[in-house]
Amino acid sequence: MTLPGTAKTDSGAASGSVEKTGSGSKKERDFLRIASLSTALAFGTVLGSMASLHKDASAFSFQFSGETLVGFAIGAAVGFLYWKLVSLSATLRTSLLLRVASVLLLLGSVGVFLYPLRFLSSEKLAEVWQGLAADAIVLSLLGVILWRIKRFLDRDSAPAAIEVNKSATNQKIN
Repeated sequence: MTLPGTAKTDSGAASGSVEKTGSGSKKERDFLRIASLSTALAFGTVLGSMASLHKDASAFSFQFSGETLVGFAIGAAVGFLYWKLVSLSATLRTSLLLRVASVLLLLGSVGVFLYPLRFLSSEKLAEVWQGLAADAIVLSLLGVILWRIKRFLDRDSAPAAIEVNKSATNQKIN
């Protein structure tokens, strides 16, 4: 007898395993569902807020309108479709399409980040660009430092992994 909502497992399978159905497990489906819904909500919110951003007398303001709803719908659709593409790429040969979609999302996020800069005056814009350049330099240096640390740790752990493999091979031979 199984409880409602629990998966049946084979008698030879380890306890706690999830029954496979289709292309992925229940956990994978749940993850993709949560990821796609939360991404859709986030993308919809971002594009909806970009659509409601308008130039005011002093700087800019947010004005809710039909454009806000259209922007939200487009963003939500893009977020949902991206995760649908991710789930399909595991089963189909859509690797190139997934890469192109990821690059387009990256470019779109940069565009969304830079979009509000059009509301700044030219004096303030120069200062903002200086700050963005300084931020890019600092983050790039931090990325290089983290990359070098990872390489060091990988190189340091490689001899230990070789020793473990040699000892396991020697035990099999004996």
